[in-house]
Amino acid sequence: TDWYSADVAKAVNAGVIGTDAFRPADYITREEMCQMLVKGYEYEKGAVQTEETANFTDRSSISDFDAVSKAYALGLMQGRDDGSFRPSEGATRAEAAVVIARFNNLK
Repeated sequence: TDWYSADVAKAVNAGVIGTDAFRPADYITREEMCQMLVKGYEYEKGAVQTEETANFTDRSSISDFDAVSKAYALGLMQGRDDGSFRPSEGATRAEAAVVIARFNNLK
């Protein structure tokens, strides 16, 4: 019944987000952002084909490296200056704005 429920339902139906872990009041992690971006892109454009592999220093802490690697290859997300990705770190509003702009430029 919340104001965003219709849009969330559309995203669930499109497979962009799952129903088991959607927490609307929580901050989104960088890895979760990659997952949603890639699913949204693939829903609209088809599968992302990439042979480019992001080489992050904290790769072992990234549970969905495929999504992170695809988001990186599409130019949607970048690593940190120290070479890490920091998948469980929350995204800032500035990062979200930049990522949304990049996503819209891919359409």
